[in-house]
Order: sequence, then C-alpha cells, then structure tokens
Amino acid sequence: MQTNGVDGLTYSVIIITRNRASVLRNALESVINQEYENGKYEMIVVDNNSNDDTASIVETYQQKCPNRIRYVIEPEIGMSKARNTGSKLARGEILVFIDDDAIASAGWLRNYQLLYQSSPDIVAAGGRIEVVFTPKRPKWISDELLVVFGRLDSSDTEGTMLYPRHPFGVNFSVRKEYFLKTKGFFQEIKNYNDEKAFFYQLHLNKCKVGYSPEAVVYHHIPSSKLRRRYFIKRGIKQGIGNIKFISIFDRIGMPRFDSKLKQLLVSGVLIIRNILFCRRRYSFSQIYYFSICLGELLGIMMRGFISYEYRSYSNTNETP
Repeated sequence: MQTNGVDGLTYSVIIITRNRASVLRNALESVINQEYENGKYEMIVVDNNSNDDTASIVETYQQKCPNRIRYVIEPEIGMSKARNTGSKLARGEILVFIDDDAIASAGWLRNYQLLYQSSPDIVAAGGRIEVVFTPKRPKWISDELLVVFGRLDSSDTEGTMLYPRHPFGVNFSVRKEYFLKTKGFFQEIKNYNDEKAFFYQLHLNKCKVGYSPEAVVYHHIPSSKLRRRYFIKRGIKQGIGNIKFISIFDRIGMPRFDSKLKQLLVSGVLIIRNILFCRRRYSFSQIYYFSICLGELLGIMMRGFISYEYRSYSNTNETP
C-alpha cells in the first residue's frame, strides 16, 4: 500500500472513551499488540470528558510505547464530535475506529491492509464484529437482537457493502481524504444514526465500501446492557433518530403521524395477543421494534417544535 500519511504512517487508530477506564486498558493492549509494523500506525485516544482514571491509564501506556499514543480531551460530549476531533488530529492515510469496550484480533490491521491493497478503489471498509457477553447472554436476547450490540458478520469472504448495509462504529475504517471531504460525522444526528448518515454521504458520492471478515473485533457487553429496560430506551432513541435522519436527508419520505400511530397500535395489539394466546409466536424482539415505532411517533411529534436543518455534504444531486 502506498503511504500518503504524515511520517510514513498508514493507519491512525482512533479510540473514543468516556468513563470506561476499567475496559479501556484491554482495548489499548489489543491495538498495541497488533501483528503489524509499529512504525506504520499511531493511536489516538479521545477522552470525551471523563472523570475517572482514564488519563492515568493512557499515560501509563504512553510511557510503555513512546511516540505511539496521543491523548486529547474533547470536552463537548458526543461520539460524533469526539470522532471528528480525533480524525482532524490523525496523521495516517487511513482512519481506523474501534470502541473502548472492544478488543481487536491480532491480525486486525494486517487484514485491513490486505483489503485496501487488493481493492485500491475502496474508500472505506468494515470488519466482522463478534459480541462477547459478561456475564452469560440471557435467553430472551435472540440472535435478531444482537445487531443492537453492533454484531456484524456480513460475509465469509472479502467483498463490498452496498448501502443501506454499512459498517458499524465498533469496527470500521475510512481514507482520511474522503472523511474530510464529507466533513466527517454529522453531529446533529445522534441516537445511533450518525454512522448511517456518514455512510449515506459516501453512498451519494458513489464511494465503494469494503468488508473484511478477518478484520475482527470482539465487542464486550456489560451486564448493565442486558436488561429489557435498556433495549426499550434504546429503541425509543433509535426511533427518534430515524426521524431526524429522514428530516435532514429525505423529507419527502417522512411518514405521516396517523399512519405511524396506526402501525404502533397494530403492533401493540399483536404483541398482547401473542403474550396472552400465542406464546410461541412471542419474542422480546417484538417489544424492541415496538419501542422503535414509538420513538418514531415521538420524533414526528417533535418535528412541530424542532427544526432539523437539511445539510448535504454530497457533490451530487442524487436523492435517497
């Protein structure tokens, strides 16, 4: 791979963290111990205003690996803002993102390198994400719900991902040149749609997105997220975020309040019927999707009070 980064750097690995000092150590260890040339990648830890031992832990690893790890504080809380901050500081040709509660496989960067070398026209890429539960996974969390934790297993072979399929934030990479062209992550969109908005911008600009099943990370899920209440709250936020995304990028496709209300009522009736009379047809995933629908209804109602500004970063006139 031709290296266009500063000081010969190919990759800038960016880790966003906030008050997760206890798990950050594992993420740092996994990136430091990559089967890849030390001089070809840097690490940037963006502290999103933590008040725990994050700074001291990063300092410890900076002493172990001089000139490899850079540490910056982003006081404005928000994943998109923090990712944009880290990306602006990056010196590598390709930005690689991993969550602070994930562990990269030993060949993670090497397999990204192989993908970019074999497909030089790829602008961005994602890798496989395996979910690791601590403690044991509850029975009510079906395979269908693993996507909530970022599980991604698109294919057994290298290939491309066509929108609306796209990599997840736990494990993805993008050429810095194109990241800057699209102005990075859309900070106005939160609630799990900022990544969707970013890859939508790449889609509009006809950028090719690749996938490597060998660039694996293991996403560790704490017990605090293994509760039904967590899924319901997340579903509602997801629904509100869906409406924000449509408001900004596809106003013509905005669902009507009455049709969304009807969908919510029908879904609720079916869930109650399954619980009372057809238990075999019931699964908690129905409650989760019901909560998304409720969030979308709330999002439609909120549009009467909040104006979402349309802002296109695209160089084309293509519409969704």
